[in-house]
Amino acid sequence: MELELEYLVIHQLIKEPTKADAICKLSDQLLSLEQINKDFVEKLHDLFTNHVYNYTHALFESNEEKFPKELNKFLIKPDDASFLLLTKNIMNLLVKEVKSTAAKGGYIVFAKYKSNKELFTINILRETKGFTLIDKDSKGINPGFINHLDLDKLAMACQIDINKLSIKQEKYIRITKNQKMADVSKYFYNWLAIDFEKISNTKENNEKLLDIVNTIDELPIIDDIRISRDEFKKQILNYVKSKPDKNINLKDMGSHFYPDNPNKLLDFAQTNEMSIDTEFKYHQATLKKLVKFDVEVDNIRLAFSYEDKQMGKIKIKGDTIIITSPQLVKRISEESSQ
Repeated sequence: MELELEYLVIHQLIKEPTKADAICKLSDQLLSLEQINKDFVEKLHDLFTNHVYNYTHALFESNEEKFPKELNKFLIKPDDASFLLLTKNIMNLLVKEVKSTAAKGGYIVFAKYKSNKELFTINILRETKGFTLIDKDSKGINPGFINHLDLDKLAMACQIDINKLSIKQEKYIRITKNQKMADVSKYFYNWLAIDFEKISNTKENNEKLLDIVNTIDELPIIDDIRISRDEFKKQILNYVKSKPDKNINLKDMGSHFYPDNPNKLLDFAQTNEMSIDTEFKYHQATLKKLVKFDVEVDNIRLAFSYEDKQMGKIKIKGDTIIITSPQLVKRISEESSQ
């Protein structure tokens, strides 16, 4: 779907990291919806769509003060004036948030648009120095410096899914994670009233990965043969266990299993509305379900591998479970006779 831009404005936060004070330079009108502005927003949107940055999923704080409250006012009556007022009000909140911090200034881009879903986005951009070529008349063409916005190096960014927000479905905020800018992340999260306890956790992400592996439409090809889903499950678990830090990066995992399409896992999750982070820790109790069934009901615990079921050791007939294991029979007999 072609991006449909509805509202766009850019304000500036002016702050030196060594100084406590901060001020904002506010725009007095929204930007037009001409093509160059659409292209600009689409470029920022693609950084999320193409998983250029690591991101996590989250919710607003339950009391919905500050930014969520201002956003809700706009969503009740969306028009140019209310969008501009919303962005100005939250820029003033940002100034208060960054005072007495080591935060840097930057350009704050606010946009609302449609692209398969209805999104409200905030991006913090900073200028960087780069090279250009200058024609110095008779002296020839020489290298020179120019300040420009490097859109591939966002300070912070977030996307808010308006439809999910309206019905409080799953985690409606997708927000960048930048380990090298922990100070930025903290004030950015506080400014947007992100609930730190409602940020995606390890177990939740592992459960989403389990869903992906169990349902993904295209299984990997290894040694020119498309492997079975059971084999895929085993290899996923072995891959995760092989990582010394037990850190799961879905783009790296995608590169390993789908070298021609590194974003395969993330794209599948995105298409199927699975709110999974790009990077998270291994949760052993969850991912062991890839190869092992483990359940406890009526004070009876049963654990077995899916391979055991395929081999006929475990059979289900109606409401009866049949276990074929001479060693298990022997062990239970010995225990019961004591």
